[in-house]
Amino acid sequence: TVRVRPRRTGGTVRRHADHHRYHHRPSIRFHDSVLSIRPRTLTRVVVYASSSASTPKKYLDAAVKLGNLLGEGGHTCVNGGGKFGGMGALNVACKGAGATVVCVIHERWVLDLSEFKEADELIVVTGDDLAERKSKLLEGADAIVALPGGLGTFDEVCDVACQKQLGMNCDKIPVCLLNIDGFFDGFMAQLKRAKKDGLLHQKVEPQR
Repeated sequence: TVRVRPRRTGGTVRRHADHHRYHHRPSIRFHDSVLSIRPRTLTRVVVYASSSASTPKKYLDAAVKLGNLLGEGGHTCVNGGGKFGGMGALNVACKGAGATVVCVIHERWVLDLSEFKEADELIVVTGDDLAERKSKLLEGADAIVALPGGLGTFDEVCDVACQKQLGMNCDKIPVCLLNIDGFFDGFMAQLKRAKKDGLLHQKVEPQR
């Protein structure tokens, strides 16, 4: 199934009476194991991953392992829809293990023929940036898992972390960083430094 989601051009502005509630959020928690977020209770799992054809084998292997786990649990895997790198390895493994694969991709990569064509549902978004794609990826999410990736992956993870701090859309969605070979150590260290310097309201806590 292919659905094209047009760019939003309007809307209303709503103000929430409790708009200061983010000051009372206890912490920003990142799980380091998929098992720690109890995958059997989940239905729709969003996965961020690389799209580069030069992705190292150790990260591809992790993507395959995750895809198998999601398939064995009968979950739906939602991702950016690439056919290369971590996303490609994840999608192939998911399909092979019986998971439902939903791909949300910007039209520019469809024109480049970079999409994963075997997806159960392919949602094509438009626009001059990736905001609509990121928002659509998170619709109905039960959990978020991040595999090692480039700027796009860091953008997505930072967006989720920001929403958690503000108590917004992703507030109660568990987030797992698959820290293969210490890939996310620097990211966690930077967040802790920001907290230490008074630039974050909440603690940053890894959760096992």
